[in-house]
Amino acid sequence: MAQKPFIVIAEDEKAYGKVYVNKLTSEGLDVVWVSNGADVIPTLLKRKPDLLVLDLIMPGMDGFNILKQLRQIRELQDLRVLVASNLSQDIDKARVAEYQIYSYFVKSDLSIGEVTEKIMQALPKK
Repeated sequence: MAQKPFIVIAEDEKAYGKVYVNKLTSEGLDVVWVSNGADVIPTLLKRKPDLLVLDLIMPGMDGFNILKQLRQIRELQDLRVLVASNLSQDIDKARVAEYQIYSYFVKSDLSIGEVTEKIMQALPKK
């Protein structure tokens, strides 16, 4: 049997986190939710996911610093990252673009169904 796609969700807002986990689990994915930015890198090093869904504003460590560290760790340099943030300014999008992210969307602009669809589309094809 093929292994389920594994996703790490880095999101500090409980409402978003719970909905993502429930919706993506129901889609047949293996999901881990991390709500503190300081826990993201250690979680990724334990088991490298197929995709990291990353919020930029988080306690402990923000998403910009997570991306910076991520790209300096050999085992995680090629990790696919989908940024899901409420930061909608072009300057924020430009700041994350230098870290070779897969895509960026403003989560408040989308329904949970649309967010889930973007996550499913971002999964690497196996």
